[in-house]
Amino acid sequence: MTKQIRPSANYTRAKILEAARSQFLHYGFNGSSIKLIAQDAQVNTNLIFTTLLIKKHCGLKLKNQFCLNRA
Repeated sequence: MTKQIRPSANYTRAKILEAARSQFLHYGFNGSSIKLIAQDAQVNTNLIFTTLLIKKHCGLKLKNQFCLNRA
C-alpha cells in the first residue's frame, strides 16, 4: 500500500525548502542554521528534522531542483 501525502505536507516542505534556499543564498551553507530556516519557514525546528532530516539533505534537494530547472 502506498502512503498518501497530504497536500499541506507538500506545502510545508516547499516552505522549508524556500526558506533554506534564502538562508543559503544570504549566509552560505555553513553560515545558515536549521533554527534560522525554521524561523523563516514559520515551522518548528523539529519538523525540519523529521521532514528533511538534516541541513545537508536540504542543500542537496535545492541543488537537484536548481539543476532540473536549468535543464
